[in-house]
Amino acid sequence: MPSLTNGFALDDEGDIVQNPTVHDIRNAQEILTSQYRGRAPAGRSPYRPLTSLSFALSWSMGDGSPLPFHAFNVGLHALNTALLTTFLTMLGASPVVALVGGAVFAVHPVHVEAVANGVGRGDLLMTLFVLLGALAYIGTFRRELYRVAIVAIWYGLALTSKEGGVVLPALFVALWLFAPKAMVKEIRHPQWRWQLALFGALGVVLAGYLAARYLVLGTLIHRDAAPYIVILPDQLRITTAVANFTEIARLLVFPADLSADYGPAVVATAAYGTAP
Repeated sequence: MPSLTNGFALDDEGDIVQNPTVHDIRNAQEILTSQYRGRAPAGRSPYRPLTSLSFALSWSMGDGSPLPFHAFNVGLHALNTALLTTFLTMLGASPVVALVGGAVFAVHPVHVEAVANGVGRGDLLMTLFVLLGALAYIGTFRRELYRVAIVAIWYGLALTSKEGGVVLPALFVALWLFAPKAMVKEIRHPQWRWQLALFGALGVVLAGYLAARYLVLGTLIHRDAAPYIVILPDQLRITTAVANFTEIARLLVFPADLSADYGPAVVATAAYGTAP
């Protein structure tokens, strides 16, 4: 991919190049107890220790060269594509349909930012562990407790890659409710007892992650918005998000005009009653 020859860009500068904590893998202990965004003001940084550790590994491999970052990201995207294709097959899709779905995922323009930028690593790692968790959930194990333990591990790794991984249990609920009939037996056996054990384990993992996040950040919620959004009153932030939801949905279906920076010229501020 062309991204292999890219340098660092946009948020890479602040989160990687100007963040000395991730410049040496020997800083692993410090990374585990530090916020993701280096010296950002309190409340303006998330907690993504696994992603930060991967940054330190990439930096150490190339002595600060961007190439290991881009090569790692491209490799992760290729692996995620293969896992998604496998996931579709396990859901009952024919080989042709699964391959087409994987191909669309591989080349969809909306993934460019995650793959081509170093800081997109968090999205790629989170996707990897969510897919592994989903595959374990619908897989077959001789002992169901193994499945519970494996899914819980993938969930913890997804959370520590990027906080969006918190939605994995919701994916399990959707699979339990809407999986093809051929898979219902695999997913629902032994019915509520296994499901109860699984969601109990996921609850423990989530509680542990939230506790670690609070100890490091001093808060469970961080405010990480573009400068032009930060200055808006809370009501305008909400109405702007709602007004632009259709635009975000369109990008997934018809990404004909992606932007490198979704600033005011692209994401228009909207008050109540403004047409999207």
